[in-house]
Amino acid sequence: MRIVQYQTVYRDESYYCGPGPSVVCDENGILTVFFRRVQSWVGEGLYSHWHPATETCVTTSEDVGAAWSQPCVIFAGHQCPCVTRLGDGTLVYHTHRSHLVSEKIAGKSFRSHSIPWPRIHAGNFVQRSTDGGVNWSNPIYLDLPHLEPLHPSLAVSVAVRGNVLELADGRLAVSAYTGDPTVSYYFTSEDKGASWNYGGVIAEAFDETYLHETPGGVLLAYLRAEDVNGRKSILHHARSEDGGATWSDPLPLFKGFPACVGTFGSGSLCLAYGYRMDNAYGVRARSLSSEGKLASDEELRVRDDGAVTDLGYPHTATLPDGRIFLVYYINRKTDAPDATAPRYIEAAIIEE
Repeated sequence: MRIVQYQTVYRDESYYCGPGPSVVCDENGILTVFFRRVQSWVGEGLYSHWHPATETCVTTSEDVGAAWSQPCVIFAGHQCPCVTRLGDGTLVYHTHRSHLVSEKIAGKSFRSHSIPWPRIHAGNFVQRSTDGGVNWSNPIYLDLPHLEPLHPSLAVSVAVRGNVLELADGRLAVSAYTGDPTVSYYFTSEDKGASWNYGGVIAEAFDETYLHETPGGVLLAYLRAEDVNGRKSILHHARSEDGGATWSDPLPLFKGFPACVGTFGSGSLCLAYGYRMDNAYGVRARSLSSEGKLASDEELRVRDDGAVTDLGYPHTATLPDGRIFLVYYINRKTDAPDATAPRYIEAAIIEE
């Protein structure tokens, strides 16, 4: 694999662009990137993860990323915007959100120690659009039968960074996770995302799971590990050969998290992942066979010049010519040597 070109999708230093951009490509080669932004407070030493005022924005390109439309705000308060384009053109949007609340109520929520805004996790949901993102369905929340919501007026507190996967049999599949304890769960839909069924546990002590189905019908799950004995830095993978009913124990791969999988026109795969170690912060990728086996030990360094670890979360789309369009959020040492470096959305075009 090699990088053909880098492109800036969106950058405005008054905004913080956080984890989780997504990209889709239609049959005409029009790219659509969904990303999140909020007023930047990096100058005050604050990362705007989980900020309740976060905006979900959409921008498009008709020239393979050379130019992008002015971003349009479509949602407010949502976090990682995970988007899939189904075979019939339907867009499936998957995310979670939090509500701004009092400190007392916020104390009931699982949240990172680095988050200064009082909020409570309000659940994980799916929305659908059949007109290219102009109109969206009402949210359909994912439910776990054994859990209660953090507040009676909210949905069950499950979070997401991953993908909605369209399976060969027509079903949709998605993973979502809980914290404290950390568990990655599996859900399926028989009606293109209009309703969802709980499918069981993929793995305990893992989260932020990306799903992929091979031509042979094997489901692959690429998982981020809980921070136990230093294994958080290692990407893991699990397999299911029965449509997600059961999963193998996760096995370690290599440093990096979280991951996504893109498919080249040839059918071979590009496994991309964030890299937050060894003072070489950025995004990396490896080539896999169509069945998910490593093609070589070679690692492509998409970016390794981040100023701080607040970057990564890549997502891919396949271009009409078979190349991979990879988006991620990034900061760079060339902008600032510390946490004041702006966070923005960048892309790389990768070919075999």
